[in-house]
Amino acid sequence: MIKNRQTLIKSKDHDNALKIIESGLDEARPDLHLKPYFLKNKLKLDSKIVNLKNFDNTHIIAIGKSADHMAHFVSQKIDFSSGIVVIPENYKSVFSNKKFHFFKSGHPLPNGRSIKAAMYIEKFVSTMNRNDFVIFMISGGGSALLSHPMNVSLKEKRIVNDVLIK
Repeated sequence: MIKNRQTLIKSKDHDNALKIIESGLDEARPDLHLKPYFLKNKLKLDSKIVNLKNFDNTHIIAIGKSADHMAHFVSQKIDFSSGIVVIPENYKSVFSNKKFHFFKSGHPLPNGRSIKAAMYIEKFVSTMNRNDFVIFMISGGGSALLSHPMNVSLKEKRIVNDVLIK
């Protein structure tokens, strides 16, 4: 997982530290945590199985620092009509798919693209029909990446976020 691992190993302690870091990174992979819930075109919620084929359309929305990893995993498990992925502006997406609309927004502070992404999702979900199903996944960073609070300016939202992250 660490690409330059061999150049970083200067001692047995370095090797052990890198093994610990790699183990932590491996355990944080979104697919490991989503796998128990997604079967082929089915979603497992507690003891219930939701057959996604019973819906007219299934859509995937993923927001956060792991959004593209989550969306990529789920898109390989289910048939879906469309999707939206919102990741930080300095991230490179791990996949591309023409069914997805990708946004890169502000993080850790929201910006104009955060508002644009939020408005796009608001409009998108408002077009859903009664027999559509939306899988909405949020990972860390979502409050900055998708920001469109009522009666709060972007400037005010940025101040609040700045205080919270310090």
